This record gives sequence, structure tokens and C-alpha cells, in this order.
Amino acid sequence: MNCAQTRRSVLTDPHRLPDEVQAHLAHCTACQALLQGQLKQQSHIASAVERTPTPGLRPIVLPLPDAANGSPAQPSRRRFMATAASVTLGTTGALGAGMWWRQQGVTPDAAHWAEVVAQHFQEDPTHLLPPDPRAPAKAQALLVRLGARQLAALPPVVQGGVCQLLDCEAAHLVLRWQGQSVVAFLMPRKGHAVLPLSVDGWQGELRPLVGGMVATLARDPGVAKAVAQALASAVAWSA
Repeated sequence: MNCAQTRRSVLTDPHRLPDEVQAHLAHCTACQALLQGQLKQQSHIASAVERTPTPGLRPIVLPLPDAANGSPAQPSRRRFMATAASVTLGTTGALGAGMWWRQQGVTPDAAHWAEVVAQHFQEDPTHLLPPDPRAPAKAQALLVRLGARQLAALPPVVQGGVCQLLDCEAAHLVLRWQGQSVVAFLMPRKGHAVLPLSVDGWQGELRPLVGGMVATLARDPGVAKAVAQALASAVAWSA
């Protein structure tokens, strides 16, 4: 049982884990952190949905007519519960959204890709894993598998794997640059804008490269930007 299989089980149902998953969790701190985060999130959602309004308080949200049929809008409590339910589905939202984009034949814009990257960064904390001596070779093989061309040497890679972002597989790498860890996502989807990223104290940017996009996150936004520029010069997909 490896980390990828364990994370899949944790994200599917953290309350019912097979014995082999529990055995992996016994010695993997990164997967333990993911499990604790999932359990905490579900606990918060459950308490929010079950919370009853404070007696004596009156709602201040006025019902607005529904644009479709002129009926009153959802009461605020029902609307709040619907929002909480949507958060519960967040862990599988990226995959579902990918299916929707494929069915509609629409290309997500850079802003949507930025949201997907931020969500995956939180759900798959690869940067917490110990360095893998085989990571540089694995990263090169992964880029070949994804159809990318390597134009120059990559910054030092210490962890890497493949992940699913919307409708495409992407390279999920952890690199070292100026003594800092930098998380990078390389995806074969064209982008046309440079957007800032900020997740849990990590900052960076999403930028286009030839035939694709790269997103980077680090504690220092300057380091993340430098790595994004280096990767944009080192990796390309067919234009």
C-alpha cells in the first residue's frame, strides 16, 4: 500500500479504512495529517448542519424572488445547509468538474485552474513526504509519459508523481530552490494569463508555458516565481 492508494481511501471514506490502509497510516506522517484534516473537516460540517438557530433572533435576509419562476428564494437556513453540503463534496469536486468540462466542450479559464490547483495542494500534501533519491529520474519519465518535451535541466526534484486536475493528468513535483521547498504542477492545458496563488501561507503563481501551464507554490513568493519561470523555460508541450 503506497501513499497514493492510501490518500484515495482517506478521501473516499476516512471513517472506514481497510486494514492495509491503517497499516500504512501507522508509519506515514503525511497520510496521517491528511486523515486528521479530513476527519476535522467532516466534523465541522456535521456540526454546522446540525446547529439550530439561536432563540429570539430574527433572520435579516429578505427573501428575493427566484429569477426562474418568481417564487421566494430559499430560506437562509436551507441555503446555509446547501452550502455546507457543497463543501462536503469538495474532495471529489475536481474530478466531477473535469467530467463536466469534457461534456460541455468548454476550456476552463486560468482562474478556474488556479482554484483547482489550490484545492489539490490542500488535499495531496506531497510536500510533507521525505525526499526520494529517485525523484529526478521519475520526474523526467513522468514528463515523457505526459507528452512533454524537456528543453533544459529541471531545478532539483525531491518528490514527484502524477495527479488528476480536472480532465487531464498533471505532474505534481516538489523541488528545492534556495533551500526552500517548492510545489509545482505542470499540466498540458494551454493558458494565457499569469495569476497569483495563495494557499495556507504558501504563495506563488500560475503561468503559461509552451502548450501548457505551470503552477508553483512556496513560502517565499519570489522563490515560487523564479521556479515557475525556470520550469516554463525547461518544459514544453506541442504548441
